[in-house]
Amino acid sequence: MSEEDSNDHTRSVKASLTCLTMEDMGAAMLQNEVIPSYRNGKVAQTECLDFICLLSEERALRAWFSGKDLAAFKQQAFVLAQAHIIKERNDHAECSWRWVENHTFSLKAVFWALASGNTQVLAWWQNHTPPTPPLNDPIIKKRIRTFPSVQATIDVTALIRQQLALGLNGRWDALRTSTQQYFSANGYAAAGYRPVLDFFENFLAALASRDSSKMQTILQQMCSPEQRDIGYGYEPNGQARGFLMLYACTLAMLAWHHGLEVHPDTPWIPSEWLPRTSNQTYTLPDWPFLQDGIVLF
Repeated sequence: MSEEDSNDHTRSVKASLTCLTMEDMGAAMLQNEVIPSYRNGKVAQTECLDFICLLSEERALRAWFSGKDLAAFKQQAFVLAQAHIIKERNDHAECSWRWVENHTFSLKAVFWALASGNTQVLAWWQNHTPPTPPLNDPIIKKRIRTFPSVQATIDVTALIRQQLALGLNGRWDALRTSTQQYFSANGYAAAGYRPVLDFFENFLAALASRDSSKMQTILQQMCSPEQRDIGYGYEPNGQARGFLMLYACTLAMLAWHHGLEVHPDTPWIPSEWLPRTSNQTYTLPDWPFLQDGIVLF
């Protein structure tokens, strides 16, 4: 790790911590507004889950980047993972395959599941397969962009969602075929996503081939200063931006999930998060919107 890269990350973390301000009012809002409104039927469960995802994500980031408290980080990751599971299940049940427009089976959902280290959370995701939407549906047609001389033939958002499911389950042949489909496709969801998607797909191809050396090289490239500058606009990491590279962290944890140890020498992928370790206990808060329709325990 270069001194310049380390200093850059330190400055970024310091600046980003000052932007995490939700905790100051979030706990009070949760008890005085969110929970009463949910019990009175004034707000939907999904809105409450969205709120708690923001609050718990901030708590997780503070726990690690301010206090280096891995157990507290994993506990908040567990709460986030549970919220994502409820959203995923509810959206899937209510909207059939059309829930894909909400893409709750997202990179973030898988990231927090892996980060939690909770075996039951991971087992739920491994037993869940996202549906495949027909490409001729108006919703999908709208999302697939057509360029002047190129007709899009693949919905990359749906493709990545399915690839994450294949990767979690270790279905290597299917994953390898899926990456080949991506590189042979004529169109992409958005032109600006191409750099990160190419890295993503090349990593998955290396994962399917169990090539740890290649995976580690790709992770290093994803976290380079050039890629961080390019990726700032498309990394779907919200509050996590400034602390880590979400795509790279998720992929690194996915490799470790299958016993493939990669050691990227970069502060943008915390090495302490990678080993498959669990807290001795996890606590699910007694918030009614989190308890209603609970999936685990």
